Amino acid sequence: MTPLYVFIDAYRFRTAMESRNLSAQSLALALAVAPKTVQRWLNGRVRRIRIESADQIAAILKMEKKDFLREGPPISISCRNESVDILLSDRCVQVFSVADKMDLYVKLLRSFSLNMLPSEQRADVLLQKGVVALRFMRSRSATTSLNEAQSIYRAIKNYSGQVDCLNTWTQVDNLLGHFEEAMKKSVEAENLISVFDLADKKPELLHHRALLFVQGNRFSEAVELLKEALKLEFRKEAVDWISQARRYKDLAEVFRLLKDYGSALKYSLRSQKLSERCGYFRGKINAHFQLSLIYFFKKNYTESFQHLRSAQAAEKYVSEKDLDVFNLRVLFFWHLKMKDFGAARENVFKRITFSRSVRAVQALAKLDYLLLSKISKGLVPYRSSFESALLQTWDVDSRQRQAAEKVLQMGWGLDFEDVLEEMDL
Repeated sequence: MTPLYVFIDAYRFRTAMESRNLSAQSLALALAVAPKTVQRWLNGRVRRIRIESADQIAAILKMEKKDFLREGPPISISCRNESVDILLSDRCVQVFSVADKMDLYVKLLRSFSLNMLPSEQRADVLLQKGVVALRFMRSRSATTSLNEAQSIYRAIKNYSGQVDCLNTWTQVDNLLGHFEEAMKKSVEAENLISVFDLADKKPELLHHRALLFVQGNRFSEAVELLKEALKLEFRKEAVDWISQARRYKDLAEVFRLLKDYGSALKYSLRSQKLSERCGYFRGKINAHFQLSLIYFFKKNYTESFQHLRSAQAAEKYVSEKDLDVFNLRVLFFWHLKMKDFGAARENVFKRITFSRSVRAVQALAKLDYLLLSKISKGLVPYRSSFESALLQTWDVDSRQRQAAEKVLQMGWGLDFEDVLEEMDL
């Protein structure tokens, strides 16, 4: 027999529990489910439950089901819909992410026909497609998916989904250099979180806003936001350890840009340990690259090279589609240091290929190619190579050159200048 499902109204459900002075843990114990499951009902991450569970909750709360459910009759959900829910679950995404199999995850997402899904589930799939497209730096695909998902979420008044869309959109706009639009979406998401009491969304919001402040050279504010995001996440009943590892990594990067290498080292090591503890393979690789870069600026080239070797050894097991272009740029400067100009040239071409949809990143790779040409031919100083390459016209339009200059001003390249001069390049 096909099970029947009803939909929880997160706000009314939370209000009902508070009026009965009942905690998520107590309800989970009474229902024989994990506390994390009840927490997801409360914050709106999971909205659909079996009608039998709703009956149990009503009996425990001693109230009618209509007092905490959305209006509408129970619906029948097919097995295919259940498969979609499993694929969209946090645990499933985490498994594919940790195993660096996101290319396979994309194929599975595409295997479902959206027209056969209920509106809410269709929006969830579109949102996930946007998240994955952002991971692969496909900004146009991400924008298209997020537009469709947001339209559906608004139509069905799913505020939790709207916040998730806006948070992801903030990252896309940040990647494209549209900082004012990104901040508007961040503020809109914050208003929804405040009005509908979606407190579990706050850490992610603060994290993405911190990255916006980094792009605007507002490093002190970025540090405060990242620290607050870490605190709020630790207060949750179900801590997202992978997100915490990423926050430690980004906090370390902000301190590196501030040239506070001691603090950068502290938080980067925390990111590495946390990634290892929760089996986050990509996070472990990123931490090695970051530690290599921090030791690089501390002029401890032995430690830097050891971490770089560890990162490169691990990268062999990672799909090329999932390579981090910033990490590849760290490798580029190491090739320059070793005067391995052939490897440096391959590195640049790989970055140009991987970042076709992001104008600023691709322009920066082309700028590096000009630097490489000048350095490898005459071994002229980095400073003069940088200035002449920046002024030189290459086969991109003026907007792309401006995007490259903006990225460089945000700390992606200028802070390498003194180190490379010491290398006598």
